[in-house]
Amino acid sequence: MTFFILSVIQNNIIILAIGSIIIDAMIQLIHVNNQSNIYINCNGNESQAASCYMTSFILGGIFGSKISALLYVNHAWLAVCIMCVVIGFIGFISFNKKQICFKGVDDFEN
Repeated sequence: MTFFILSVIQNNIIILAIGSIIIDAMIQLIHVNNQSNIYINCNGNESQAASCYMTSFILGGIFGSKISALLYVNHAWLAVCIMCVVIGFIGFISFNKKQICFKGVDDFEN
């Protein structure tokens, strides 16, 4: 019986490690894709756009973690799943919006 329990624990740790590696790889691919789009579409303002992208990514992670933790504590997994669907829907709606890329920001320096 002890061997079975140790075997299950070791398999779960291996699955957890593989899952973590896959999630990290997908996040890296998302960053590469998004930042290559920034450099293609925002001529002359790439650094400002990349800075805003990374800042919003970090802030989204901070607030998303806090809100999902509060939702989980107060309303369980259903509320967290609903929050994820709402955020995904907002992202889907805003997908085709026009990219501004900070055009005209340099005019304030002159």
